[in-house]
Amino acid sequence: MQKQELRKFFIQKRLSLQEKEVCLKSEAIKERFVGQEFYRSAGVIALYSSFKGEVRTDSIIGSAFKDQKDLLVPRVDMENDSMKFVSLLPEDDLSKISDIFSDFHQAPGETFSIAAIDLIVVPGVAFDMSGNRLGMGKGFYDRILKDVSKEKIVALAYEFQLIEKIPVDRHDIGVGWIITEERILKCCCQ
Repeated sequence: MQKQELRKFFIQKRLSLQEKEVCLKSEAIKERFVGQEFYRSAGVIALYSSFKGEVRTDSIIGSAFKDQKDLLVPRVDMENDSMKFVSLLPEDDLSKISDIFSDFHQAPGETFSIAAIDLIVVPGVAFDMSGNRLGMGKGFYDRILKDVSKEKIVALAYEFQLIEKIPVDRHDIGVGWIITEERILKCCCQ
């Protein structure tokens, strides 16, 4: 399958999950994630806010604030076709950040250099065992992560999002870790 076909298939599959199933799987993924050394040792974490059936991150956000982590969320600059990370505060309304193109993401805020981030949690539509990632097709994460060590990039996914092989283009950036409700895959430093 080509990227577009894969993207359409897996987004539809994600959207077909029942609410209870999304919650159960997301909680299992959260427990695996917060139990990892890379989470415990990270001071600054960039984390997407889930939408369109993605693995939920609201519980992770709550745990990270409780663990006194500095949290960042993506902010898209449509004029420059770029993305940056801005701080997320405990008092911020999470419902306003669930869409990467929302007003929250367009609003000015403290931005962070990619080098200042200890851990970057990325969304994706599908992944393979080598850490290749199929995103939504806009390339925002690929551009911002091009100089980041894979060890610092973690994907959260449902087990069904893992496939044998993702078609890869020269500009595509993979992940170092994939956490599902069933396992943790180390895709870097092997």
